[in-house]
Amino acid sequence: MALSPRKENILATVVRNYIRSGEPVGSKSLCEELGGVSSATIRNEMSELDSLGYLAQPHTSAGRIPTDRAFRLYIDRLMKPHRLTEKEERLLDSLLPPPDNDSERTLRRTAKALADVAHCAAFYTEEAGSGIRIHKVELIPMSSRTALLVLVTSDGDVHSRMFHFQAPLTPALIERFLSLVDTKLIGLSVSDVQPALLQTLVAGAGESALPLTPLIAALADRIEETCESRIELVGQSNLLLCGEFSPMRVREILDLFLRREEVLTMLEVWHREIGVLLGGDTAYPALASTALAMARYRLPDHRTGYVGLLGPCRMDYSVILPTLRYVTGVLNTGSGALKKGHTV
Repeated sequence: MALSPRKENILATVVRNYIRSGEPVGSKSLCEELGGVSSATIRNEMSELDSLGYLAQPHTSAGRIPTDRAFRLYIDRLMKPHRLTEKEERLLDSLLPPPDNDSERTLRRTAKALADVAHCAAFYTEEAGSGIRIHKVELIPMSSRTALLVLVTSDGDVHSRMFHFQAPLTPALIERFLSLVDTKLIGLSVSDVQPALLQTLVAGAGESALPLTPLIAALADRIEETCESRIELVGQSNLLLCGEFSPMRVREILDLFLRREEVLTMLEVWHREIGVLLGGDTAYPALASTALAMARYRLPDHRTGYVGLLGPCRMDYSVILPTLRYVTGVLNTGSGALKKGHTV
């Protein structure tokens, strides 16, 4: 059922007041703010909004608070986004990290700055293998059938594991393996190293194909382990300052984020460039009355993911979403500040 313009205006005002105060909103305060609408009319409209599932009344004599359905309508249609002023942009520039070749450090410092600005928890994700390339591969024999396989990626991480092989590792076989890797795999994104590519490598190895197969399979295992999406949460202590969350609720939220694969799976189905995922729309009770405001980034080194804020449903989205747009714009340009007039 579509809401009338008056109902939408009343609902938007209720949401804005609740975001500002955190207290139930009564018809008297709305009458003073809206003007030209009687208190009786506002009460009737609020009662209808209540029956439609947009408002809830925590106590009989209290005012009303917006439901998740109201927040969703407000975010998607009724909210008037705030336009960041130059002063606000300069403040963000002063808090964001300077240009840095270490993408991991940049993302973490950016999330910390967001947490400090919004007084919420912040997080960032990194999609599997995004921007990470194969820099070097070494195979160090430890015995005739055992070797240490070392994979160095472009982000500076070193991944190593001991492998035991059924057939002897001859110097000629090791040299052939490393030569093949240097020619065909060095410089490739780890996300591009798919089974079909590896099968092509083995097939093109001629008479060395059979003895090379275990070595290629071992390397594939190491590469696969680097292709895992990540999520990091910072500023968790800010959640304790939110009146909506008891220490027990905060613990439930943090426990959920420790189960990173579950959270990442939840976020994988969210394909928007920027927006808000309301906790009530998820399958996790720990996220009830919470919201995740997120924006997608694409770093110059091709890493991709989201940066976002986790807090109560009554976050000020009209400011938070433009802030996330600006911050991801800074990340995407790889500079410490956006040039005046740059559109994000």
